[in-house]
Amino acid sequence: MKQLYNEYISTVSIEATAASYPVICSFLNEVNIRLARKIADLGSGISSAAIAHAINVEFIHSVDDKFEWLDKSKQFIVKHKLTNAKQEFILVDDWFNMDVKYDFIFYDMYETTTRIRNMDYVLTRLEKDGYIMFDDCHKKYLKNEIMRIKDKHNLKFIKETEWDRFGRRAELYVKE
Repeated sequence: MKQLYNEYISTVSIEATAASYPVICSFLNEVNIRLARKIADLGSGISSAAIAHAINVEFIHSVDDKFEWLDKSKQFIVKHKLTNAKQEFILVDDWFNMDVKYDFIFYDMYETTTRIRNMDYVLTRLEKDGYIMFDDCHKKYLKNEIMRIKDKHNLKFIKETEWDRFGRRAELYVKE
């Protein structure tokens, strides 16, 4: 996985804007450990390549608000023969029109202000006993929003990922 990550940050996106290596490893590991079957990968990129390795999934929806990033992610996966027949690449406007709930959501889409604005809606798409991993929890205003809405959505903190060299991390919650 490390070699794949290094190639991604040298050919597709710079490391400072891509999801961190500890976060994507934790994302894949948590999906597999928790036997998640219905995955929403909100914010395509290296997370889409990592989650293509998931086992026992029913479907994976890799979603982005920008066609360019969605296409880059898809091409990277195809180039590295990581294609997972259960993975679909979806533009966010189409995703908003779908009536699907998930048992695991990775939330790393949009600029932070838009991510915060859509957080309530995203959480309505999470099943009871489902998990959500919020990336970029080192950003105070994002973390404050999570703290503000966690009771409304019955979210319980599980753990945080390892911090990367930029001081970034993600947090994992379960919806009780």
